[in-house]
Amino acid sequence: MRIITKAVLSVILLTNFTVSNASPVFKKHELTVEGLVQKAQKGEAHASFLLGEIFRKGLQGHRPDKKKSISFYKIASKLGHSKDSYNLGLMFDSSKGVRRNNSLAYAFYKRSSDQGNAIAPINMAVMHMKEQGVKRSWSKIINLYALSASRGNGKAMNMLGYFYAEGEHVPLNHKLAYDYYLKAVGLGYGEAYINVGTYYEEGHIVEKNFYVALTYYKKALDLGVSEAHVYIGQMHYHAKGVEQDYIQALKHYKSAVDKGSAKGLSLLAGMYSRGEGVTVNPDKAFILYLKAAKRGDAEAQLFVGDFYRYPGDGFDPEPKKAIKYYLMAAKQGNVTAQLKLGLMYASKRKKKPAYKWVKLAALQGDTTAILTLAEFYKNGSGVKKNYSLAIKYYLRAAKLGKLEGQVEAASLLITKKLGEKYEERAIKLLKDAASQNETSAMLKIGSLYETGIIFQKDVKEAASWYKKALELGSYKAKRRLKFIEDYGAI
Repeated sequence: MRIITKAVLSVILLTNFTVSNASPVFKKHELTVEGLVQKAQKGEAHASFLLGEIFRKGLQGHRPDKKKSISFYKIASKLGHSKDSYNLGLMFDSSKGVRRNNSLAYAFYKRSSDQGNAIAPINMAVMHMKEQGVKRSWSKIINLYALSASRGNGKAMNMLGYFYAEGEHVPLNHKLAYDYYLKAVGLGYGEAYINVGTYYEEGHIVEKNFYVALTYYKKALDLGVSEAHVYIGQMHYHAKGVEQDYIQALKHYKSAVDKGSAKGLSLLAGMYSRGEGVTVNPDKAFILYLKAAKRGDAEAQLFVGDFYRYPGDGFDPEPKKAIKYYLMAAKQGNVTAQLKLGLMYASKRKKKPAYKWVKLAALQGDTTAILTLAEFYKNGSGVKKNYSLAIKYYLRAAKLGKLEGQVEAASLLITKKLGEKYEERAIKLLKDAASQNETSAMLKIGSLYETGIIFQKDVKEAASWYKKALELGSYKAKRRLKFIEDYGAI
């Protein structure tokens, strides 16, 4: 689990960076407004910057004056002061004292970036992500983060690590991700310590070492990353590098919750649900899951969605609420929520949204979603009927272990009567699946012999295939054999 998840990424899109006050470079008597004005009139950019700060914040007895602040920032910006250019971008970006203007915000961020500022490229990237006055271009976003990283920004390095670790808009590359995380750690960026820790916990790139992982998590906590409590708590919960200790896990989850952690709430809810370290309390568990869901935890949203869909005895299903919470989790990329949402829409005959969410789940490799997507193409549900794509997705599911996909692909090749070449391919697919003990393939081959489709009709051969399926526990095979016996065919 990376510290930058899709949920956390959505938070990044809502926030921008701020800069600290510039360190004074003048003598004390020159730091008055009068002294700074004299310096500014001589073309000293830093003096104009400080004047902008004074009037923006209302320092030295002056009232805040946004117009004067902007005027001085603009002067400093033109003189090459990158922080002034950045501050102007931030003011127009966040509507602080001025009307929001995306074009001006981006222009000043760009000027600040051109002047060497390390943070401005990140805000430009965020504007591209949010399509805030500029088009979303992932190649540009990645390049902007790379520019910021090249200037020593730990947050940018950590984000690049996330992109490569997840294969988001760049080729999946754990080695490169790990290297970026390590560079961010070298700069003391707290969240990166968690990400390096997860590599040691999971054994990616480096040898699995729970002790080292725990050391990184604790260092992140020392640096003020409260979400580290979640990771440390899970180490105690799963007995990784320490003895299993539910009390310690609870302690860390509660500490994370106190700092606003949605994941901490979700994990705490699970412990109340199962009675681990506490008395079983389903009502409290649900309240905690609901809070976690509202704070944005995708797993909690999925749980709440499941509850409203299948509430159990004494409660009526609430499909609208189920869809609401599935949608929250699905938008964060939760593959299970995407599939369940798609299936719910399909059950309500809302074919287009059903197709949309099932396809998103399929693209993440969920085999049930891939099979369902094949069905959609086969039946023209929410999408134009396309047998070639249906066969493609059936076979993709088969490669991922769902051999019934291979059988469905073969069946489609046979029923559509595409020709002898396709029939030969179908037989090969069926026999291959049958050799891997897929009973549906045995049943299909048996039915082909029984009906005389493709093969010459041979009821005894059909029965032999049904018996193979029966030996593997197929109830359908038992029924077919009884039917044959009842009609005296064998």
